[in-house]
Amino acid sequence: MEEVKKGLKEDGLSVAISAIRIALTPVVIYLIFIYPKGLTIMLIFLLASLTDMADGAARILAKRLGKSTAKGEFWDSTADRIFFSSIALILILKYQFLQTPFYTSLFLLFSREIIVLFCITFTKVKFKKIHPTPFISKLTTFMQASAMCAFLLNLSFTSELIWITFVLGILSAIKYVRTKTID
Repeated sequence: MEEVKKGLKEDGLSVAISAIRIALTPVVIYLIFIYPKGLTIMLIFLLASLTDMADGAARILAKRLGKSTAKGEFWDSTADRIFFSSIALILILKYQFLQTPFYTSLFLLFSREIIVLFCITFTKVKFKKIHPTPFISKLTTFMQASAMCAFLLNLSFTSELIWITFVLGILSAIKYVRTKTID
């Protein structure tokens, strides 16, 4: 908790928005359990997902003001992993774990989140710094949100979005590890 307070002072708004996304995670999980798939839960999920875009805007502002820190980058990435991996896991558990190719792809998406979380933690501990998030990782996060929204709306192309997201996720994990360990 002390690290969060210090991060709020240094990277203020960005860390606060990441903390909101982490705090919204159990709320979204609860709502996924009580509401069926559809517009209501998709809008709630989308609202929580938009905190990622707000966080990115806050970090850009912090950089321009000279207030950006590696902690802000770390908390944003960690909040993404917590939020998206938790939601993917709950969707897997609620909607028949691994019984169709769609659920297999959702499971693979969840696995990617765990791998990236490990990479983030490893580079933070070993190299004592976090580099800016590569564009492909940001694109992957956007695609994850899109795929999960499509799933919650029962759209016919959901499985394709998840597979595209999975491929982007593998590419972003490779880019992330190469960027973080070469320095």
